[in-house]
Amino acid sequence: MTLSLSYEQTVTNAGSNSDVPFTNPMSTQATTAEIGSYSQVDRSDFNLAITYDLSDWHRSLNSTYLVAGYLSGETEIEPLPATSATGVENLAQRQFNVGGATYQQTYQEDGIYLGVYRGWPVYQAHTLSVMVAYAVLDGEYFDNYALQPFRFVGDATGINAALTWSGPLMPGVSYSLSLSGQRYEMDGVDTTGDFTGQSVVTTEKMTSLLGSLAWSF
Repeated sequence: MTLSLSYEQTVTNAGSNSDVPFTNPMSTQATTAEIGSYSQVDRSDFNLAITYDLSDWHRSLNSTYLVAGYLSGETEIEPLPATSATGVENLAQRQFNVGGATYQQTYQEDGIYLGVYRGWPVYQAHTLSVMVAYAVLDGEYFDNYALQPFRFVGDATGINAALTWSGPLMPGVSYSLSLSGQRYEMDGVDTTGDFTGQSVVTTEKMTSLLGSLAWSF
């Protein structure tokens, strides 16, 4: 049995839009095309996992592992202040005009997951492995708009999958390359009382390519 811990943080530019007008970081009145669609996005993830070698249970399951753990993630969306050609300001611009804090929307999720990892030995001691996991999470989606902030909470579910190629690079040094994707979806209900009867469905889709080197002493 193995215990592992990881923390990852990424910053990127990304487009953002919503079918619910008042949660759209670009505008509550103008279209995304009128305002502009780019935001600064900051993503961080924390992962605590335990893996169990299933070959201990049955020899036919060699290089197969059961993975269980806890994860939490946070996405911060910071839309650029902008005004459309027709004079409609997005929420970031309105908050800037009154001297408020930088406008942000935040999506958080945390919970448990269960998955399976399988590896296959291939060319010259290299390994090709696949991992698939399903997560059950608590989600929260909110902003910091000074005049009328929103906050939605609800149950979220997600699927994580990864394909990894790893092996020795030279004596004492190994490497790995991993392509991973995750998708989380939450059904949220209003908790502020300002948007009674309103609900949102949030969907996060993330793809990443990671490389690592390990030295043995």
